[in-house]
Amino acid sequence: MSTTRQRAKGGGRPGKGDRHPFAVRVPREYADRVMAYADATGRSYNDVIVAQLVKHIDELDVEAVELGHNRLDVDTDMKAS
Repeated sequence: MSTTRQRAKGGGRPGKGDRHPFAVRVPREYADRVMAYADATGRSYNDVIVAQLVKHIDELDVEAVELGHNRLDVDTDMKAS
């Protein structure tokens, strides 16, 4: 008799696809809001955070940062006071 249990085929929660693990520390005031929203909607804290990240990820322009295009344009002709 085997002591290991065989997994049922097709059972359990479906996978969410290929993912990379991250560990983040969320400031308390935001963590409280994430937890409250997740509890109210029946979602996990992770799913709430990932949904917001995915929603706003396109706002990050890595190429512009690498090229220095994200800097503020400062009028160099202005006289210092």
